[in-house]
Amino acid sequence: MQSCRVGTGDDCVSISNASFNIKMRRIECGPGHGISIGSLGKDRSVAAVANVVLEQATVRNAQNGVSNVVFRHITGTATRAEAIKLACSDAVPCKGIVLGDIDIRREGGDGGEVQAVCNAVTGLDEERHDEQGKDDAVRHTEL
Repeated sequence: MQSCRVGTGDDCVSISNASFNIKMRRIECGPGHGISIGSLGKDRSVAAVANVVLEQATVRNAQNGVSNVVFRHITGTATRAEAIKLACSDAVPCKGIVLGDIDIRREGGDGGEVQAVCNAVTGLDEERHDEQGKDDAVRHTEL
């Protein structure tokens, strides 16, 4: 999906179970619900989505914040130090976000460090969750 403008009042893009190798580039989204990866793992069922790439996207006037999303086992390179950016609004914050096992290196010889920048985001402490093995033992952490 490339060079698209979508404003349906619903999901601009909806990615569901068994979605693999999806590349989206230069997407303008809104108004609507935003770009959704959802309805996964309902009632503790197993669900899989892999190799989803989103580049150069603009989401405007989204009705929903992002919630219960896990970004895990991500590798790659970034041209800027700010490799991950979750820019949520104070009015519609992102909740239940997990960042784990992410190995992104700075492109250009030195392989320097990169950072995640998050605004109005709360998440789960994955290490504590893994140690306890229970959802009720997970504590919320400001990212």
